[in-house]
Amino acid sequence: MSSTYHTVKIDGIPVGVPNVTTKGTGYYISYNNYDRGVFGCDTTAIVIDKTSAFLILNGDHRGPLTGLSLEDACQYFHDRPELKNFRSDDHQDDILREVDGKWVMVRI
Repeated sequence: MSSTYHTVKIDGIPVGVPNVTTKGTGYYISYNNYDRGVFGCDTTAIVIDKTSAFLILNGDHRGPLTGLSLEDACQYFHDRPELKNFRSDDHQDDILREVDGKWVMVRI
């Protein structure tokens, strides 16, 4: 587990905000309990290494996701549609595919 920082502006002033991240195989888990104004609540994102896809669930899912394969982590996400955050990149019909040498989420 580690912390990373992203920058937000508060009253026009850039401020570093920590995210708690845990590395998985082919992805990492990013827990954010700070940007509630942006996401509406605490969130946990499955961030797929080969894409910029953020599969975002409402709440803290670090425990259940830790140690899962990428496929199982994506299945965990898809099995909880009621917890999908409105800012999440993925949809039930999207899958990870290599297109023109880049990994992207595509609609099947």
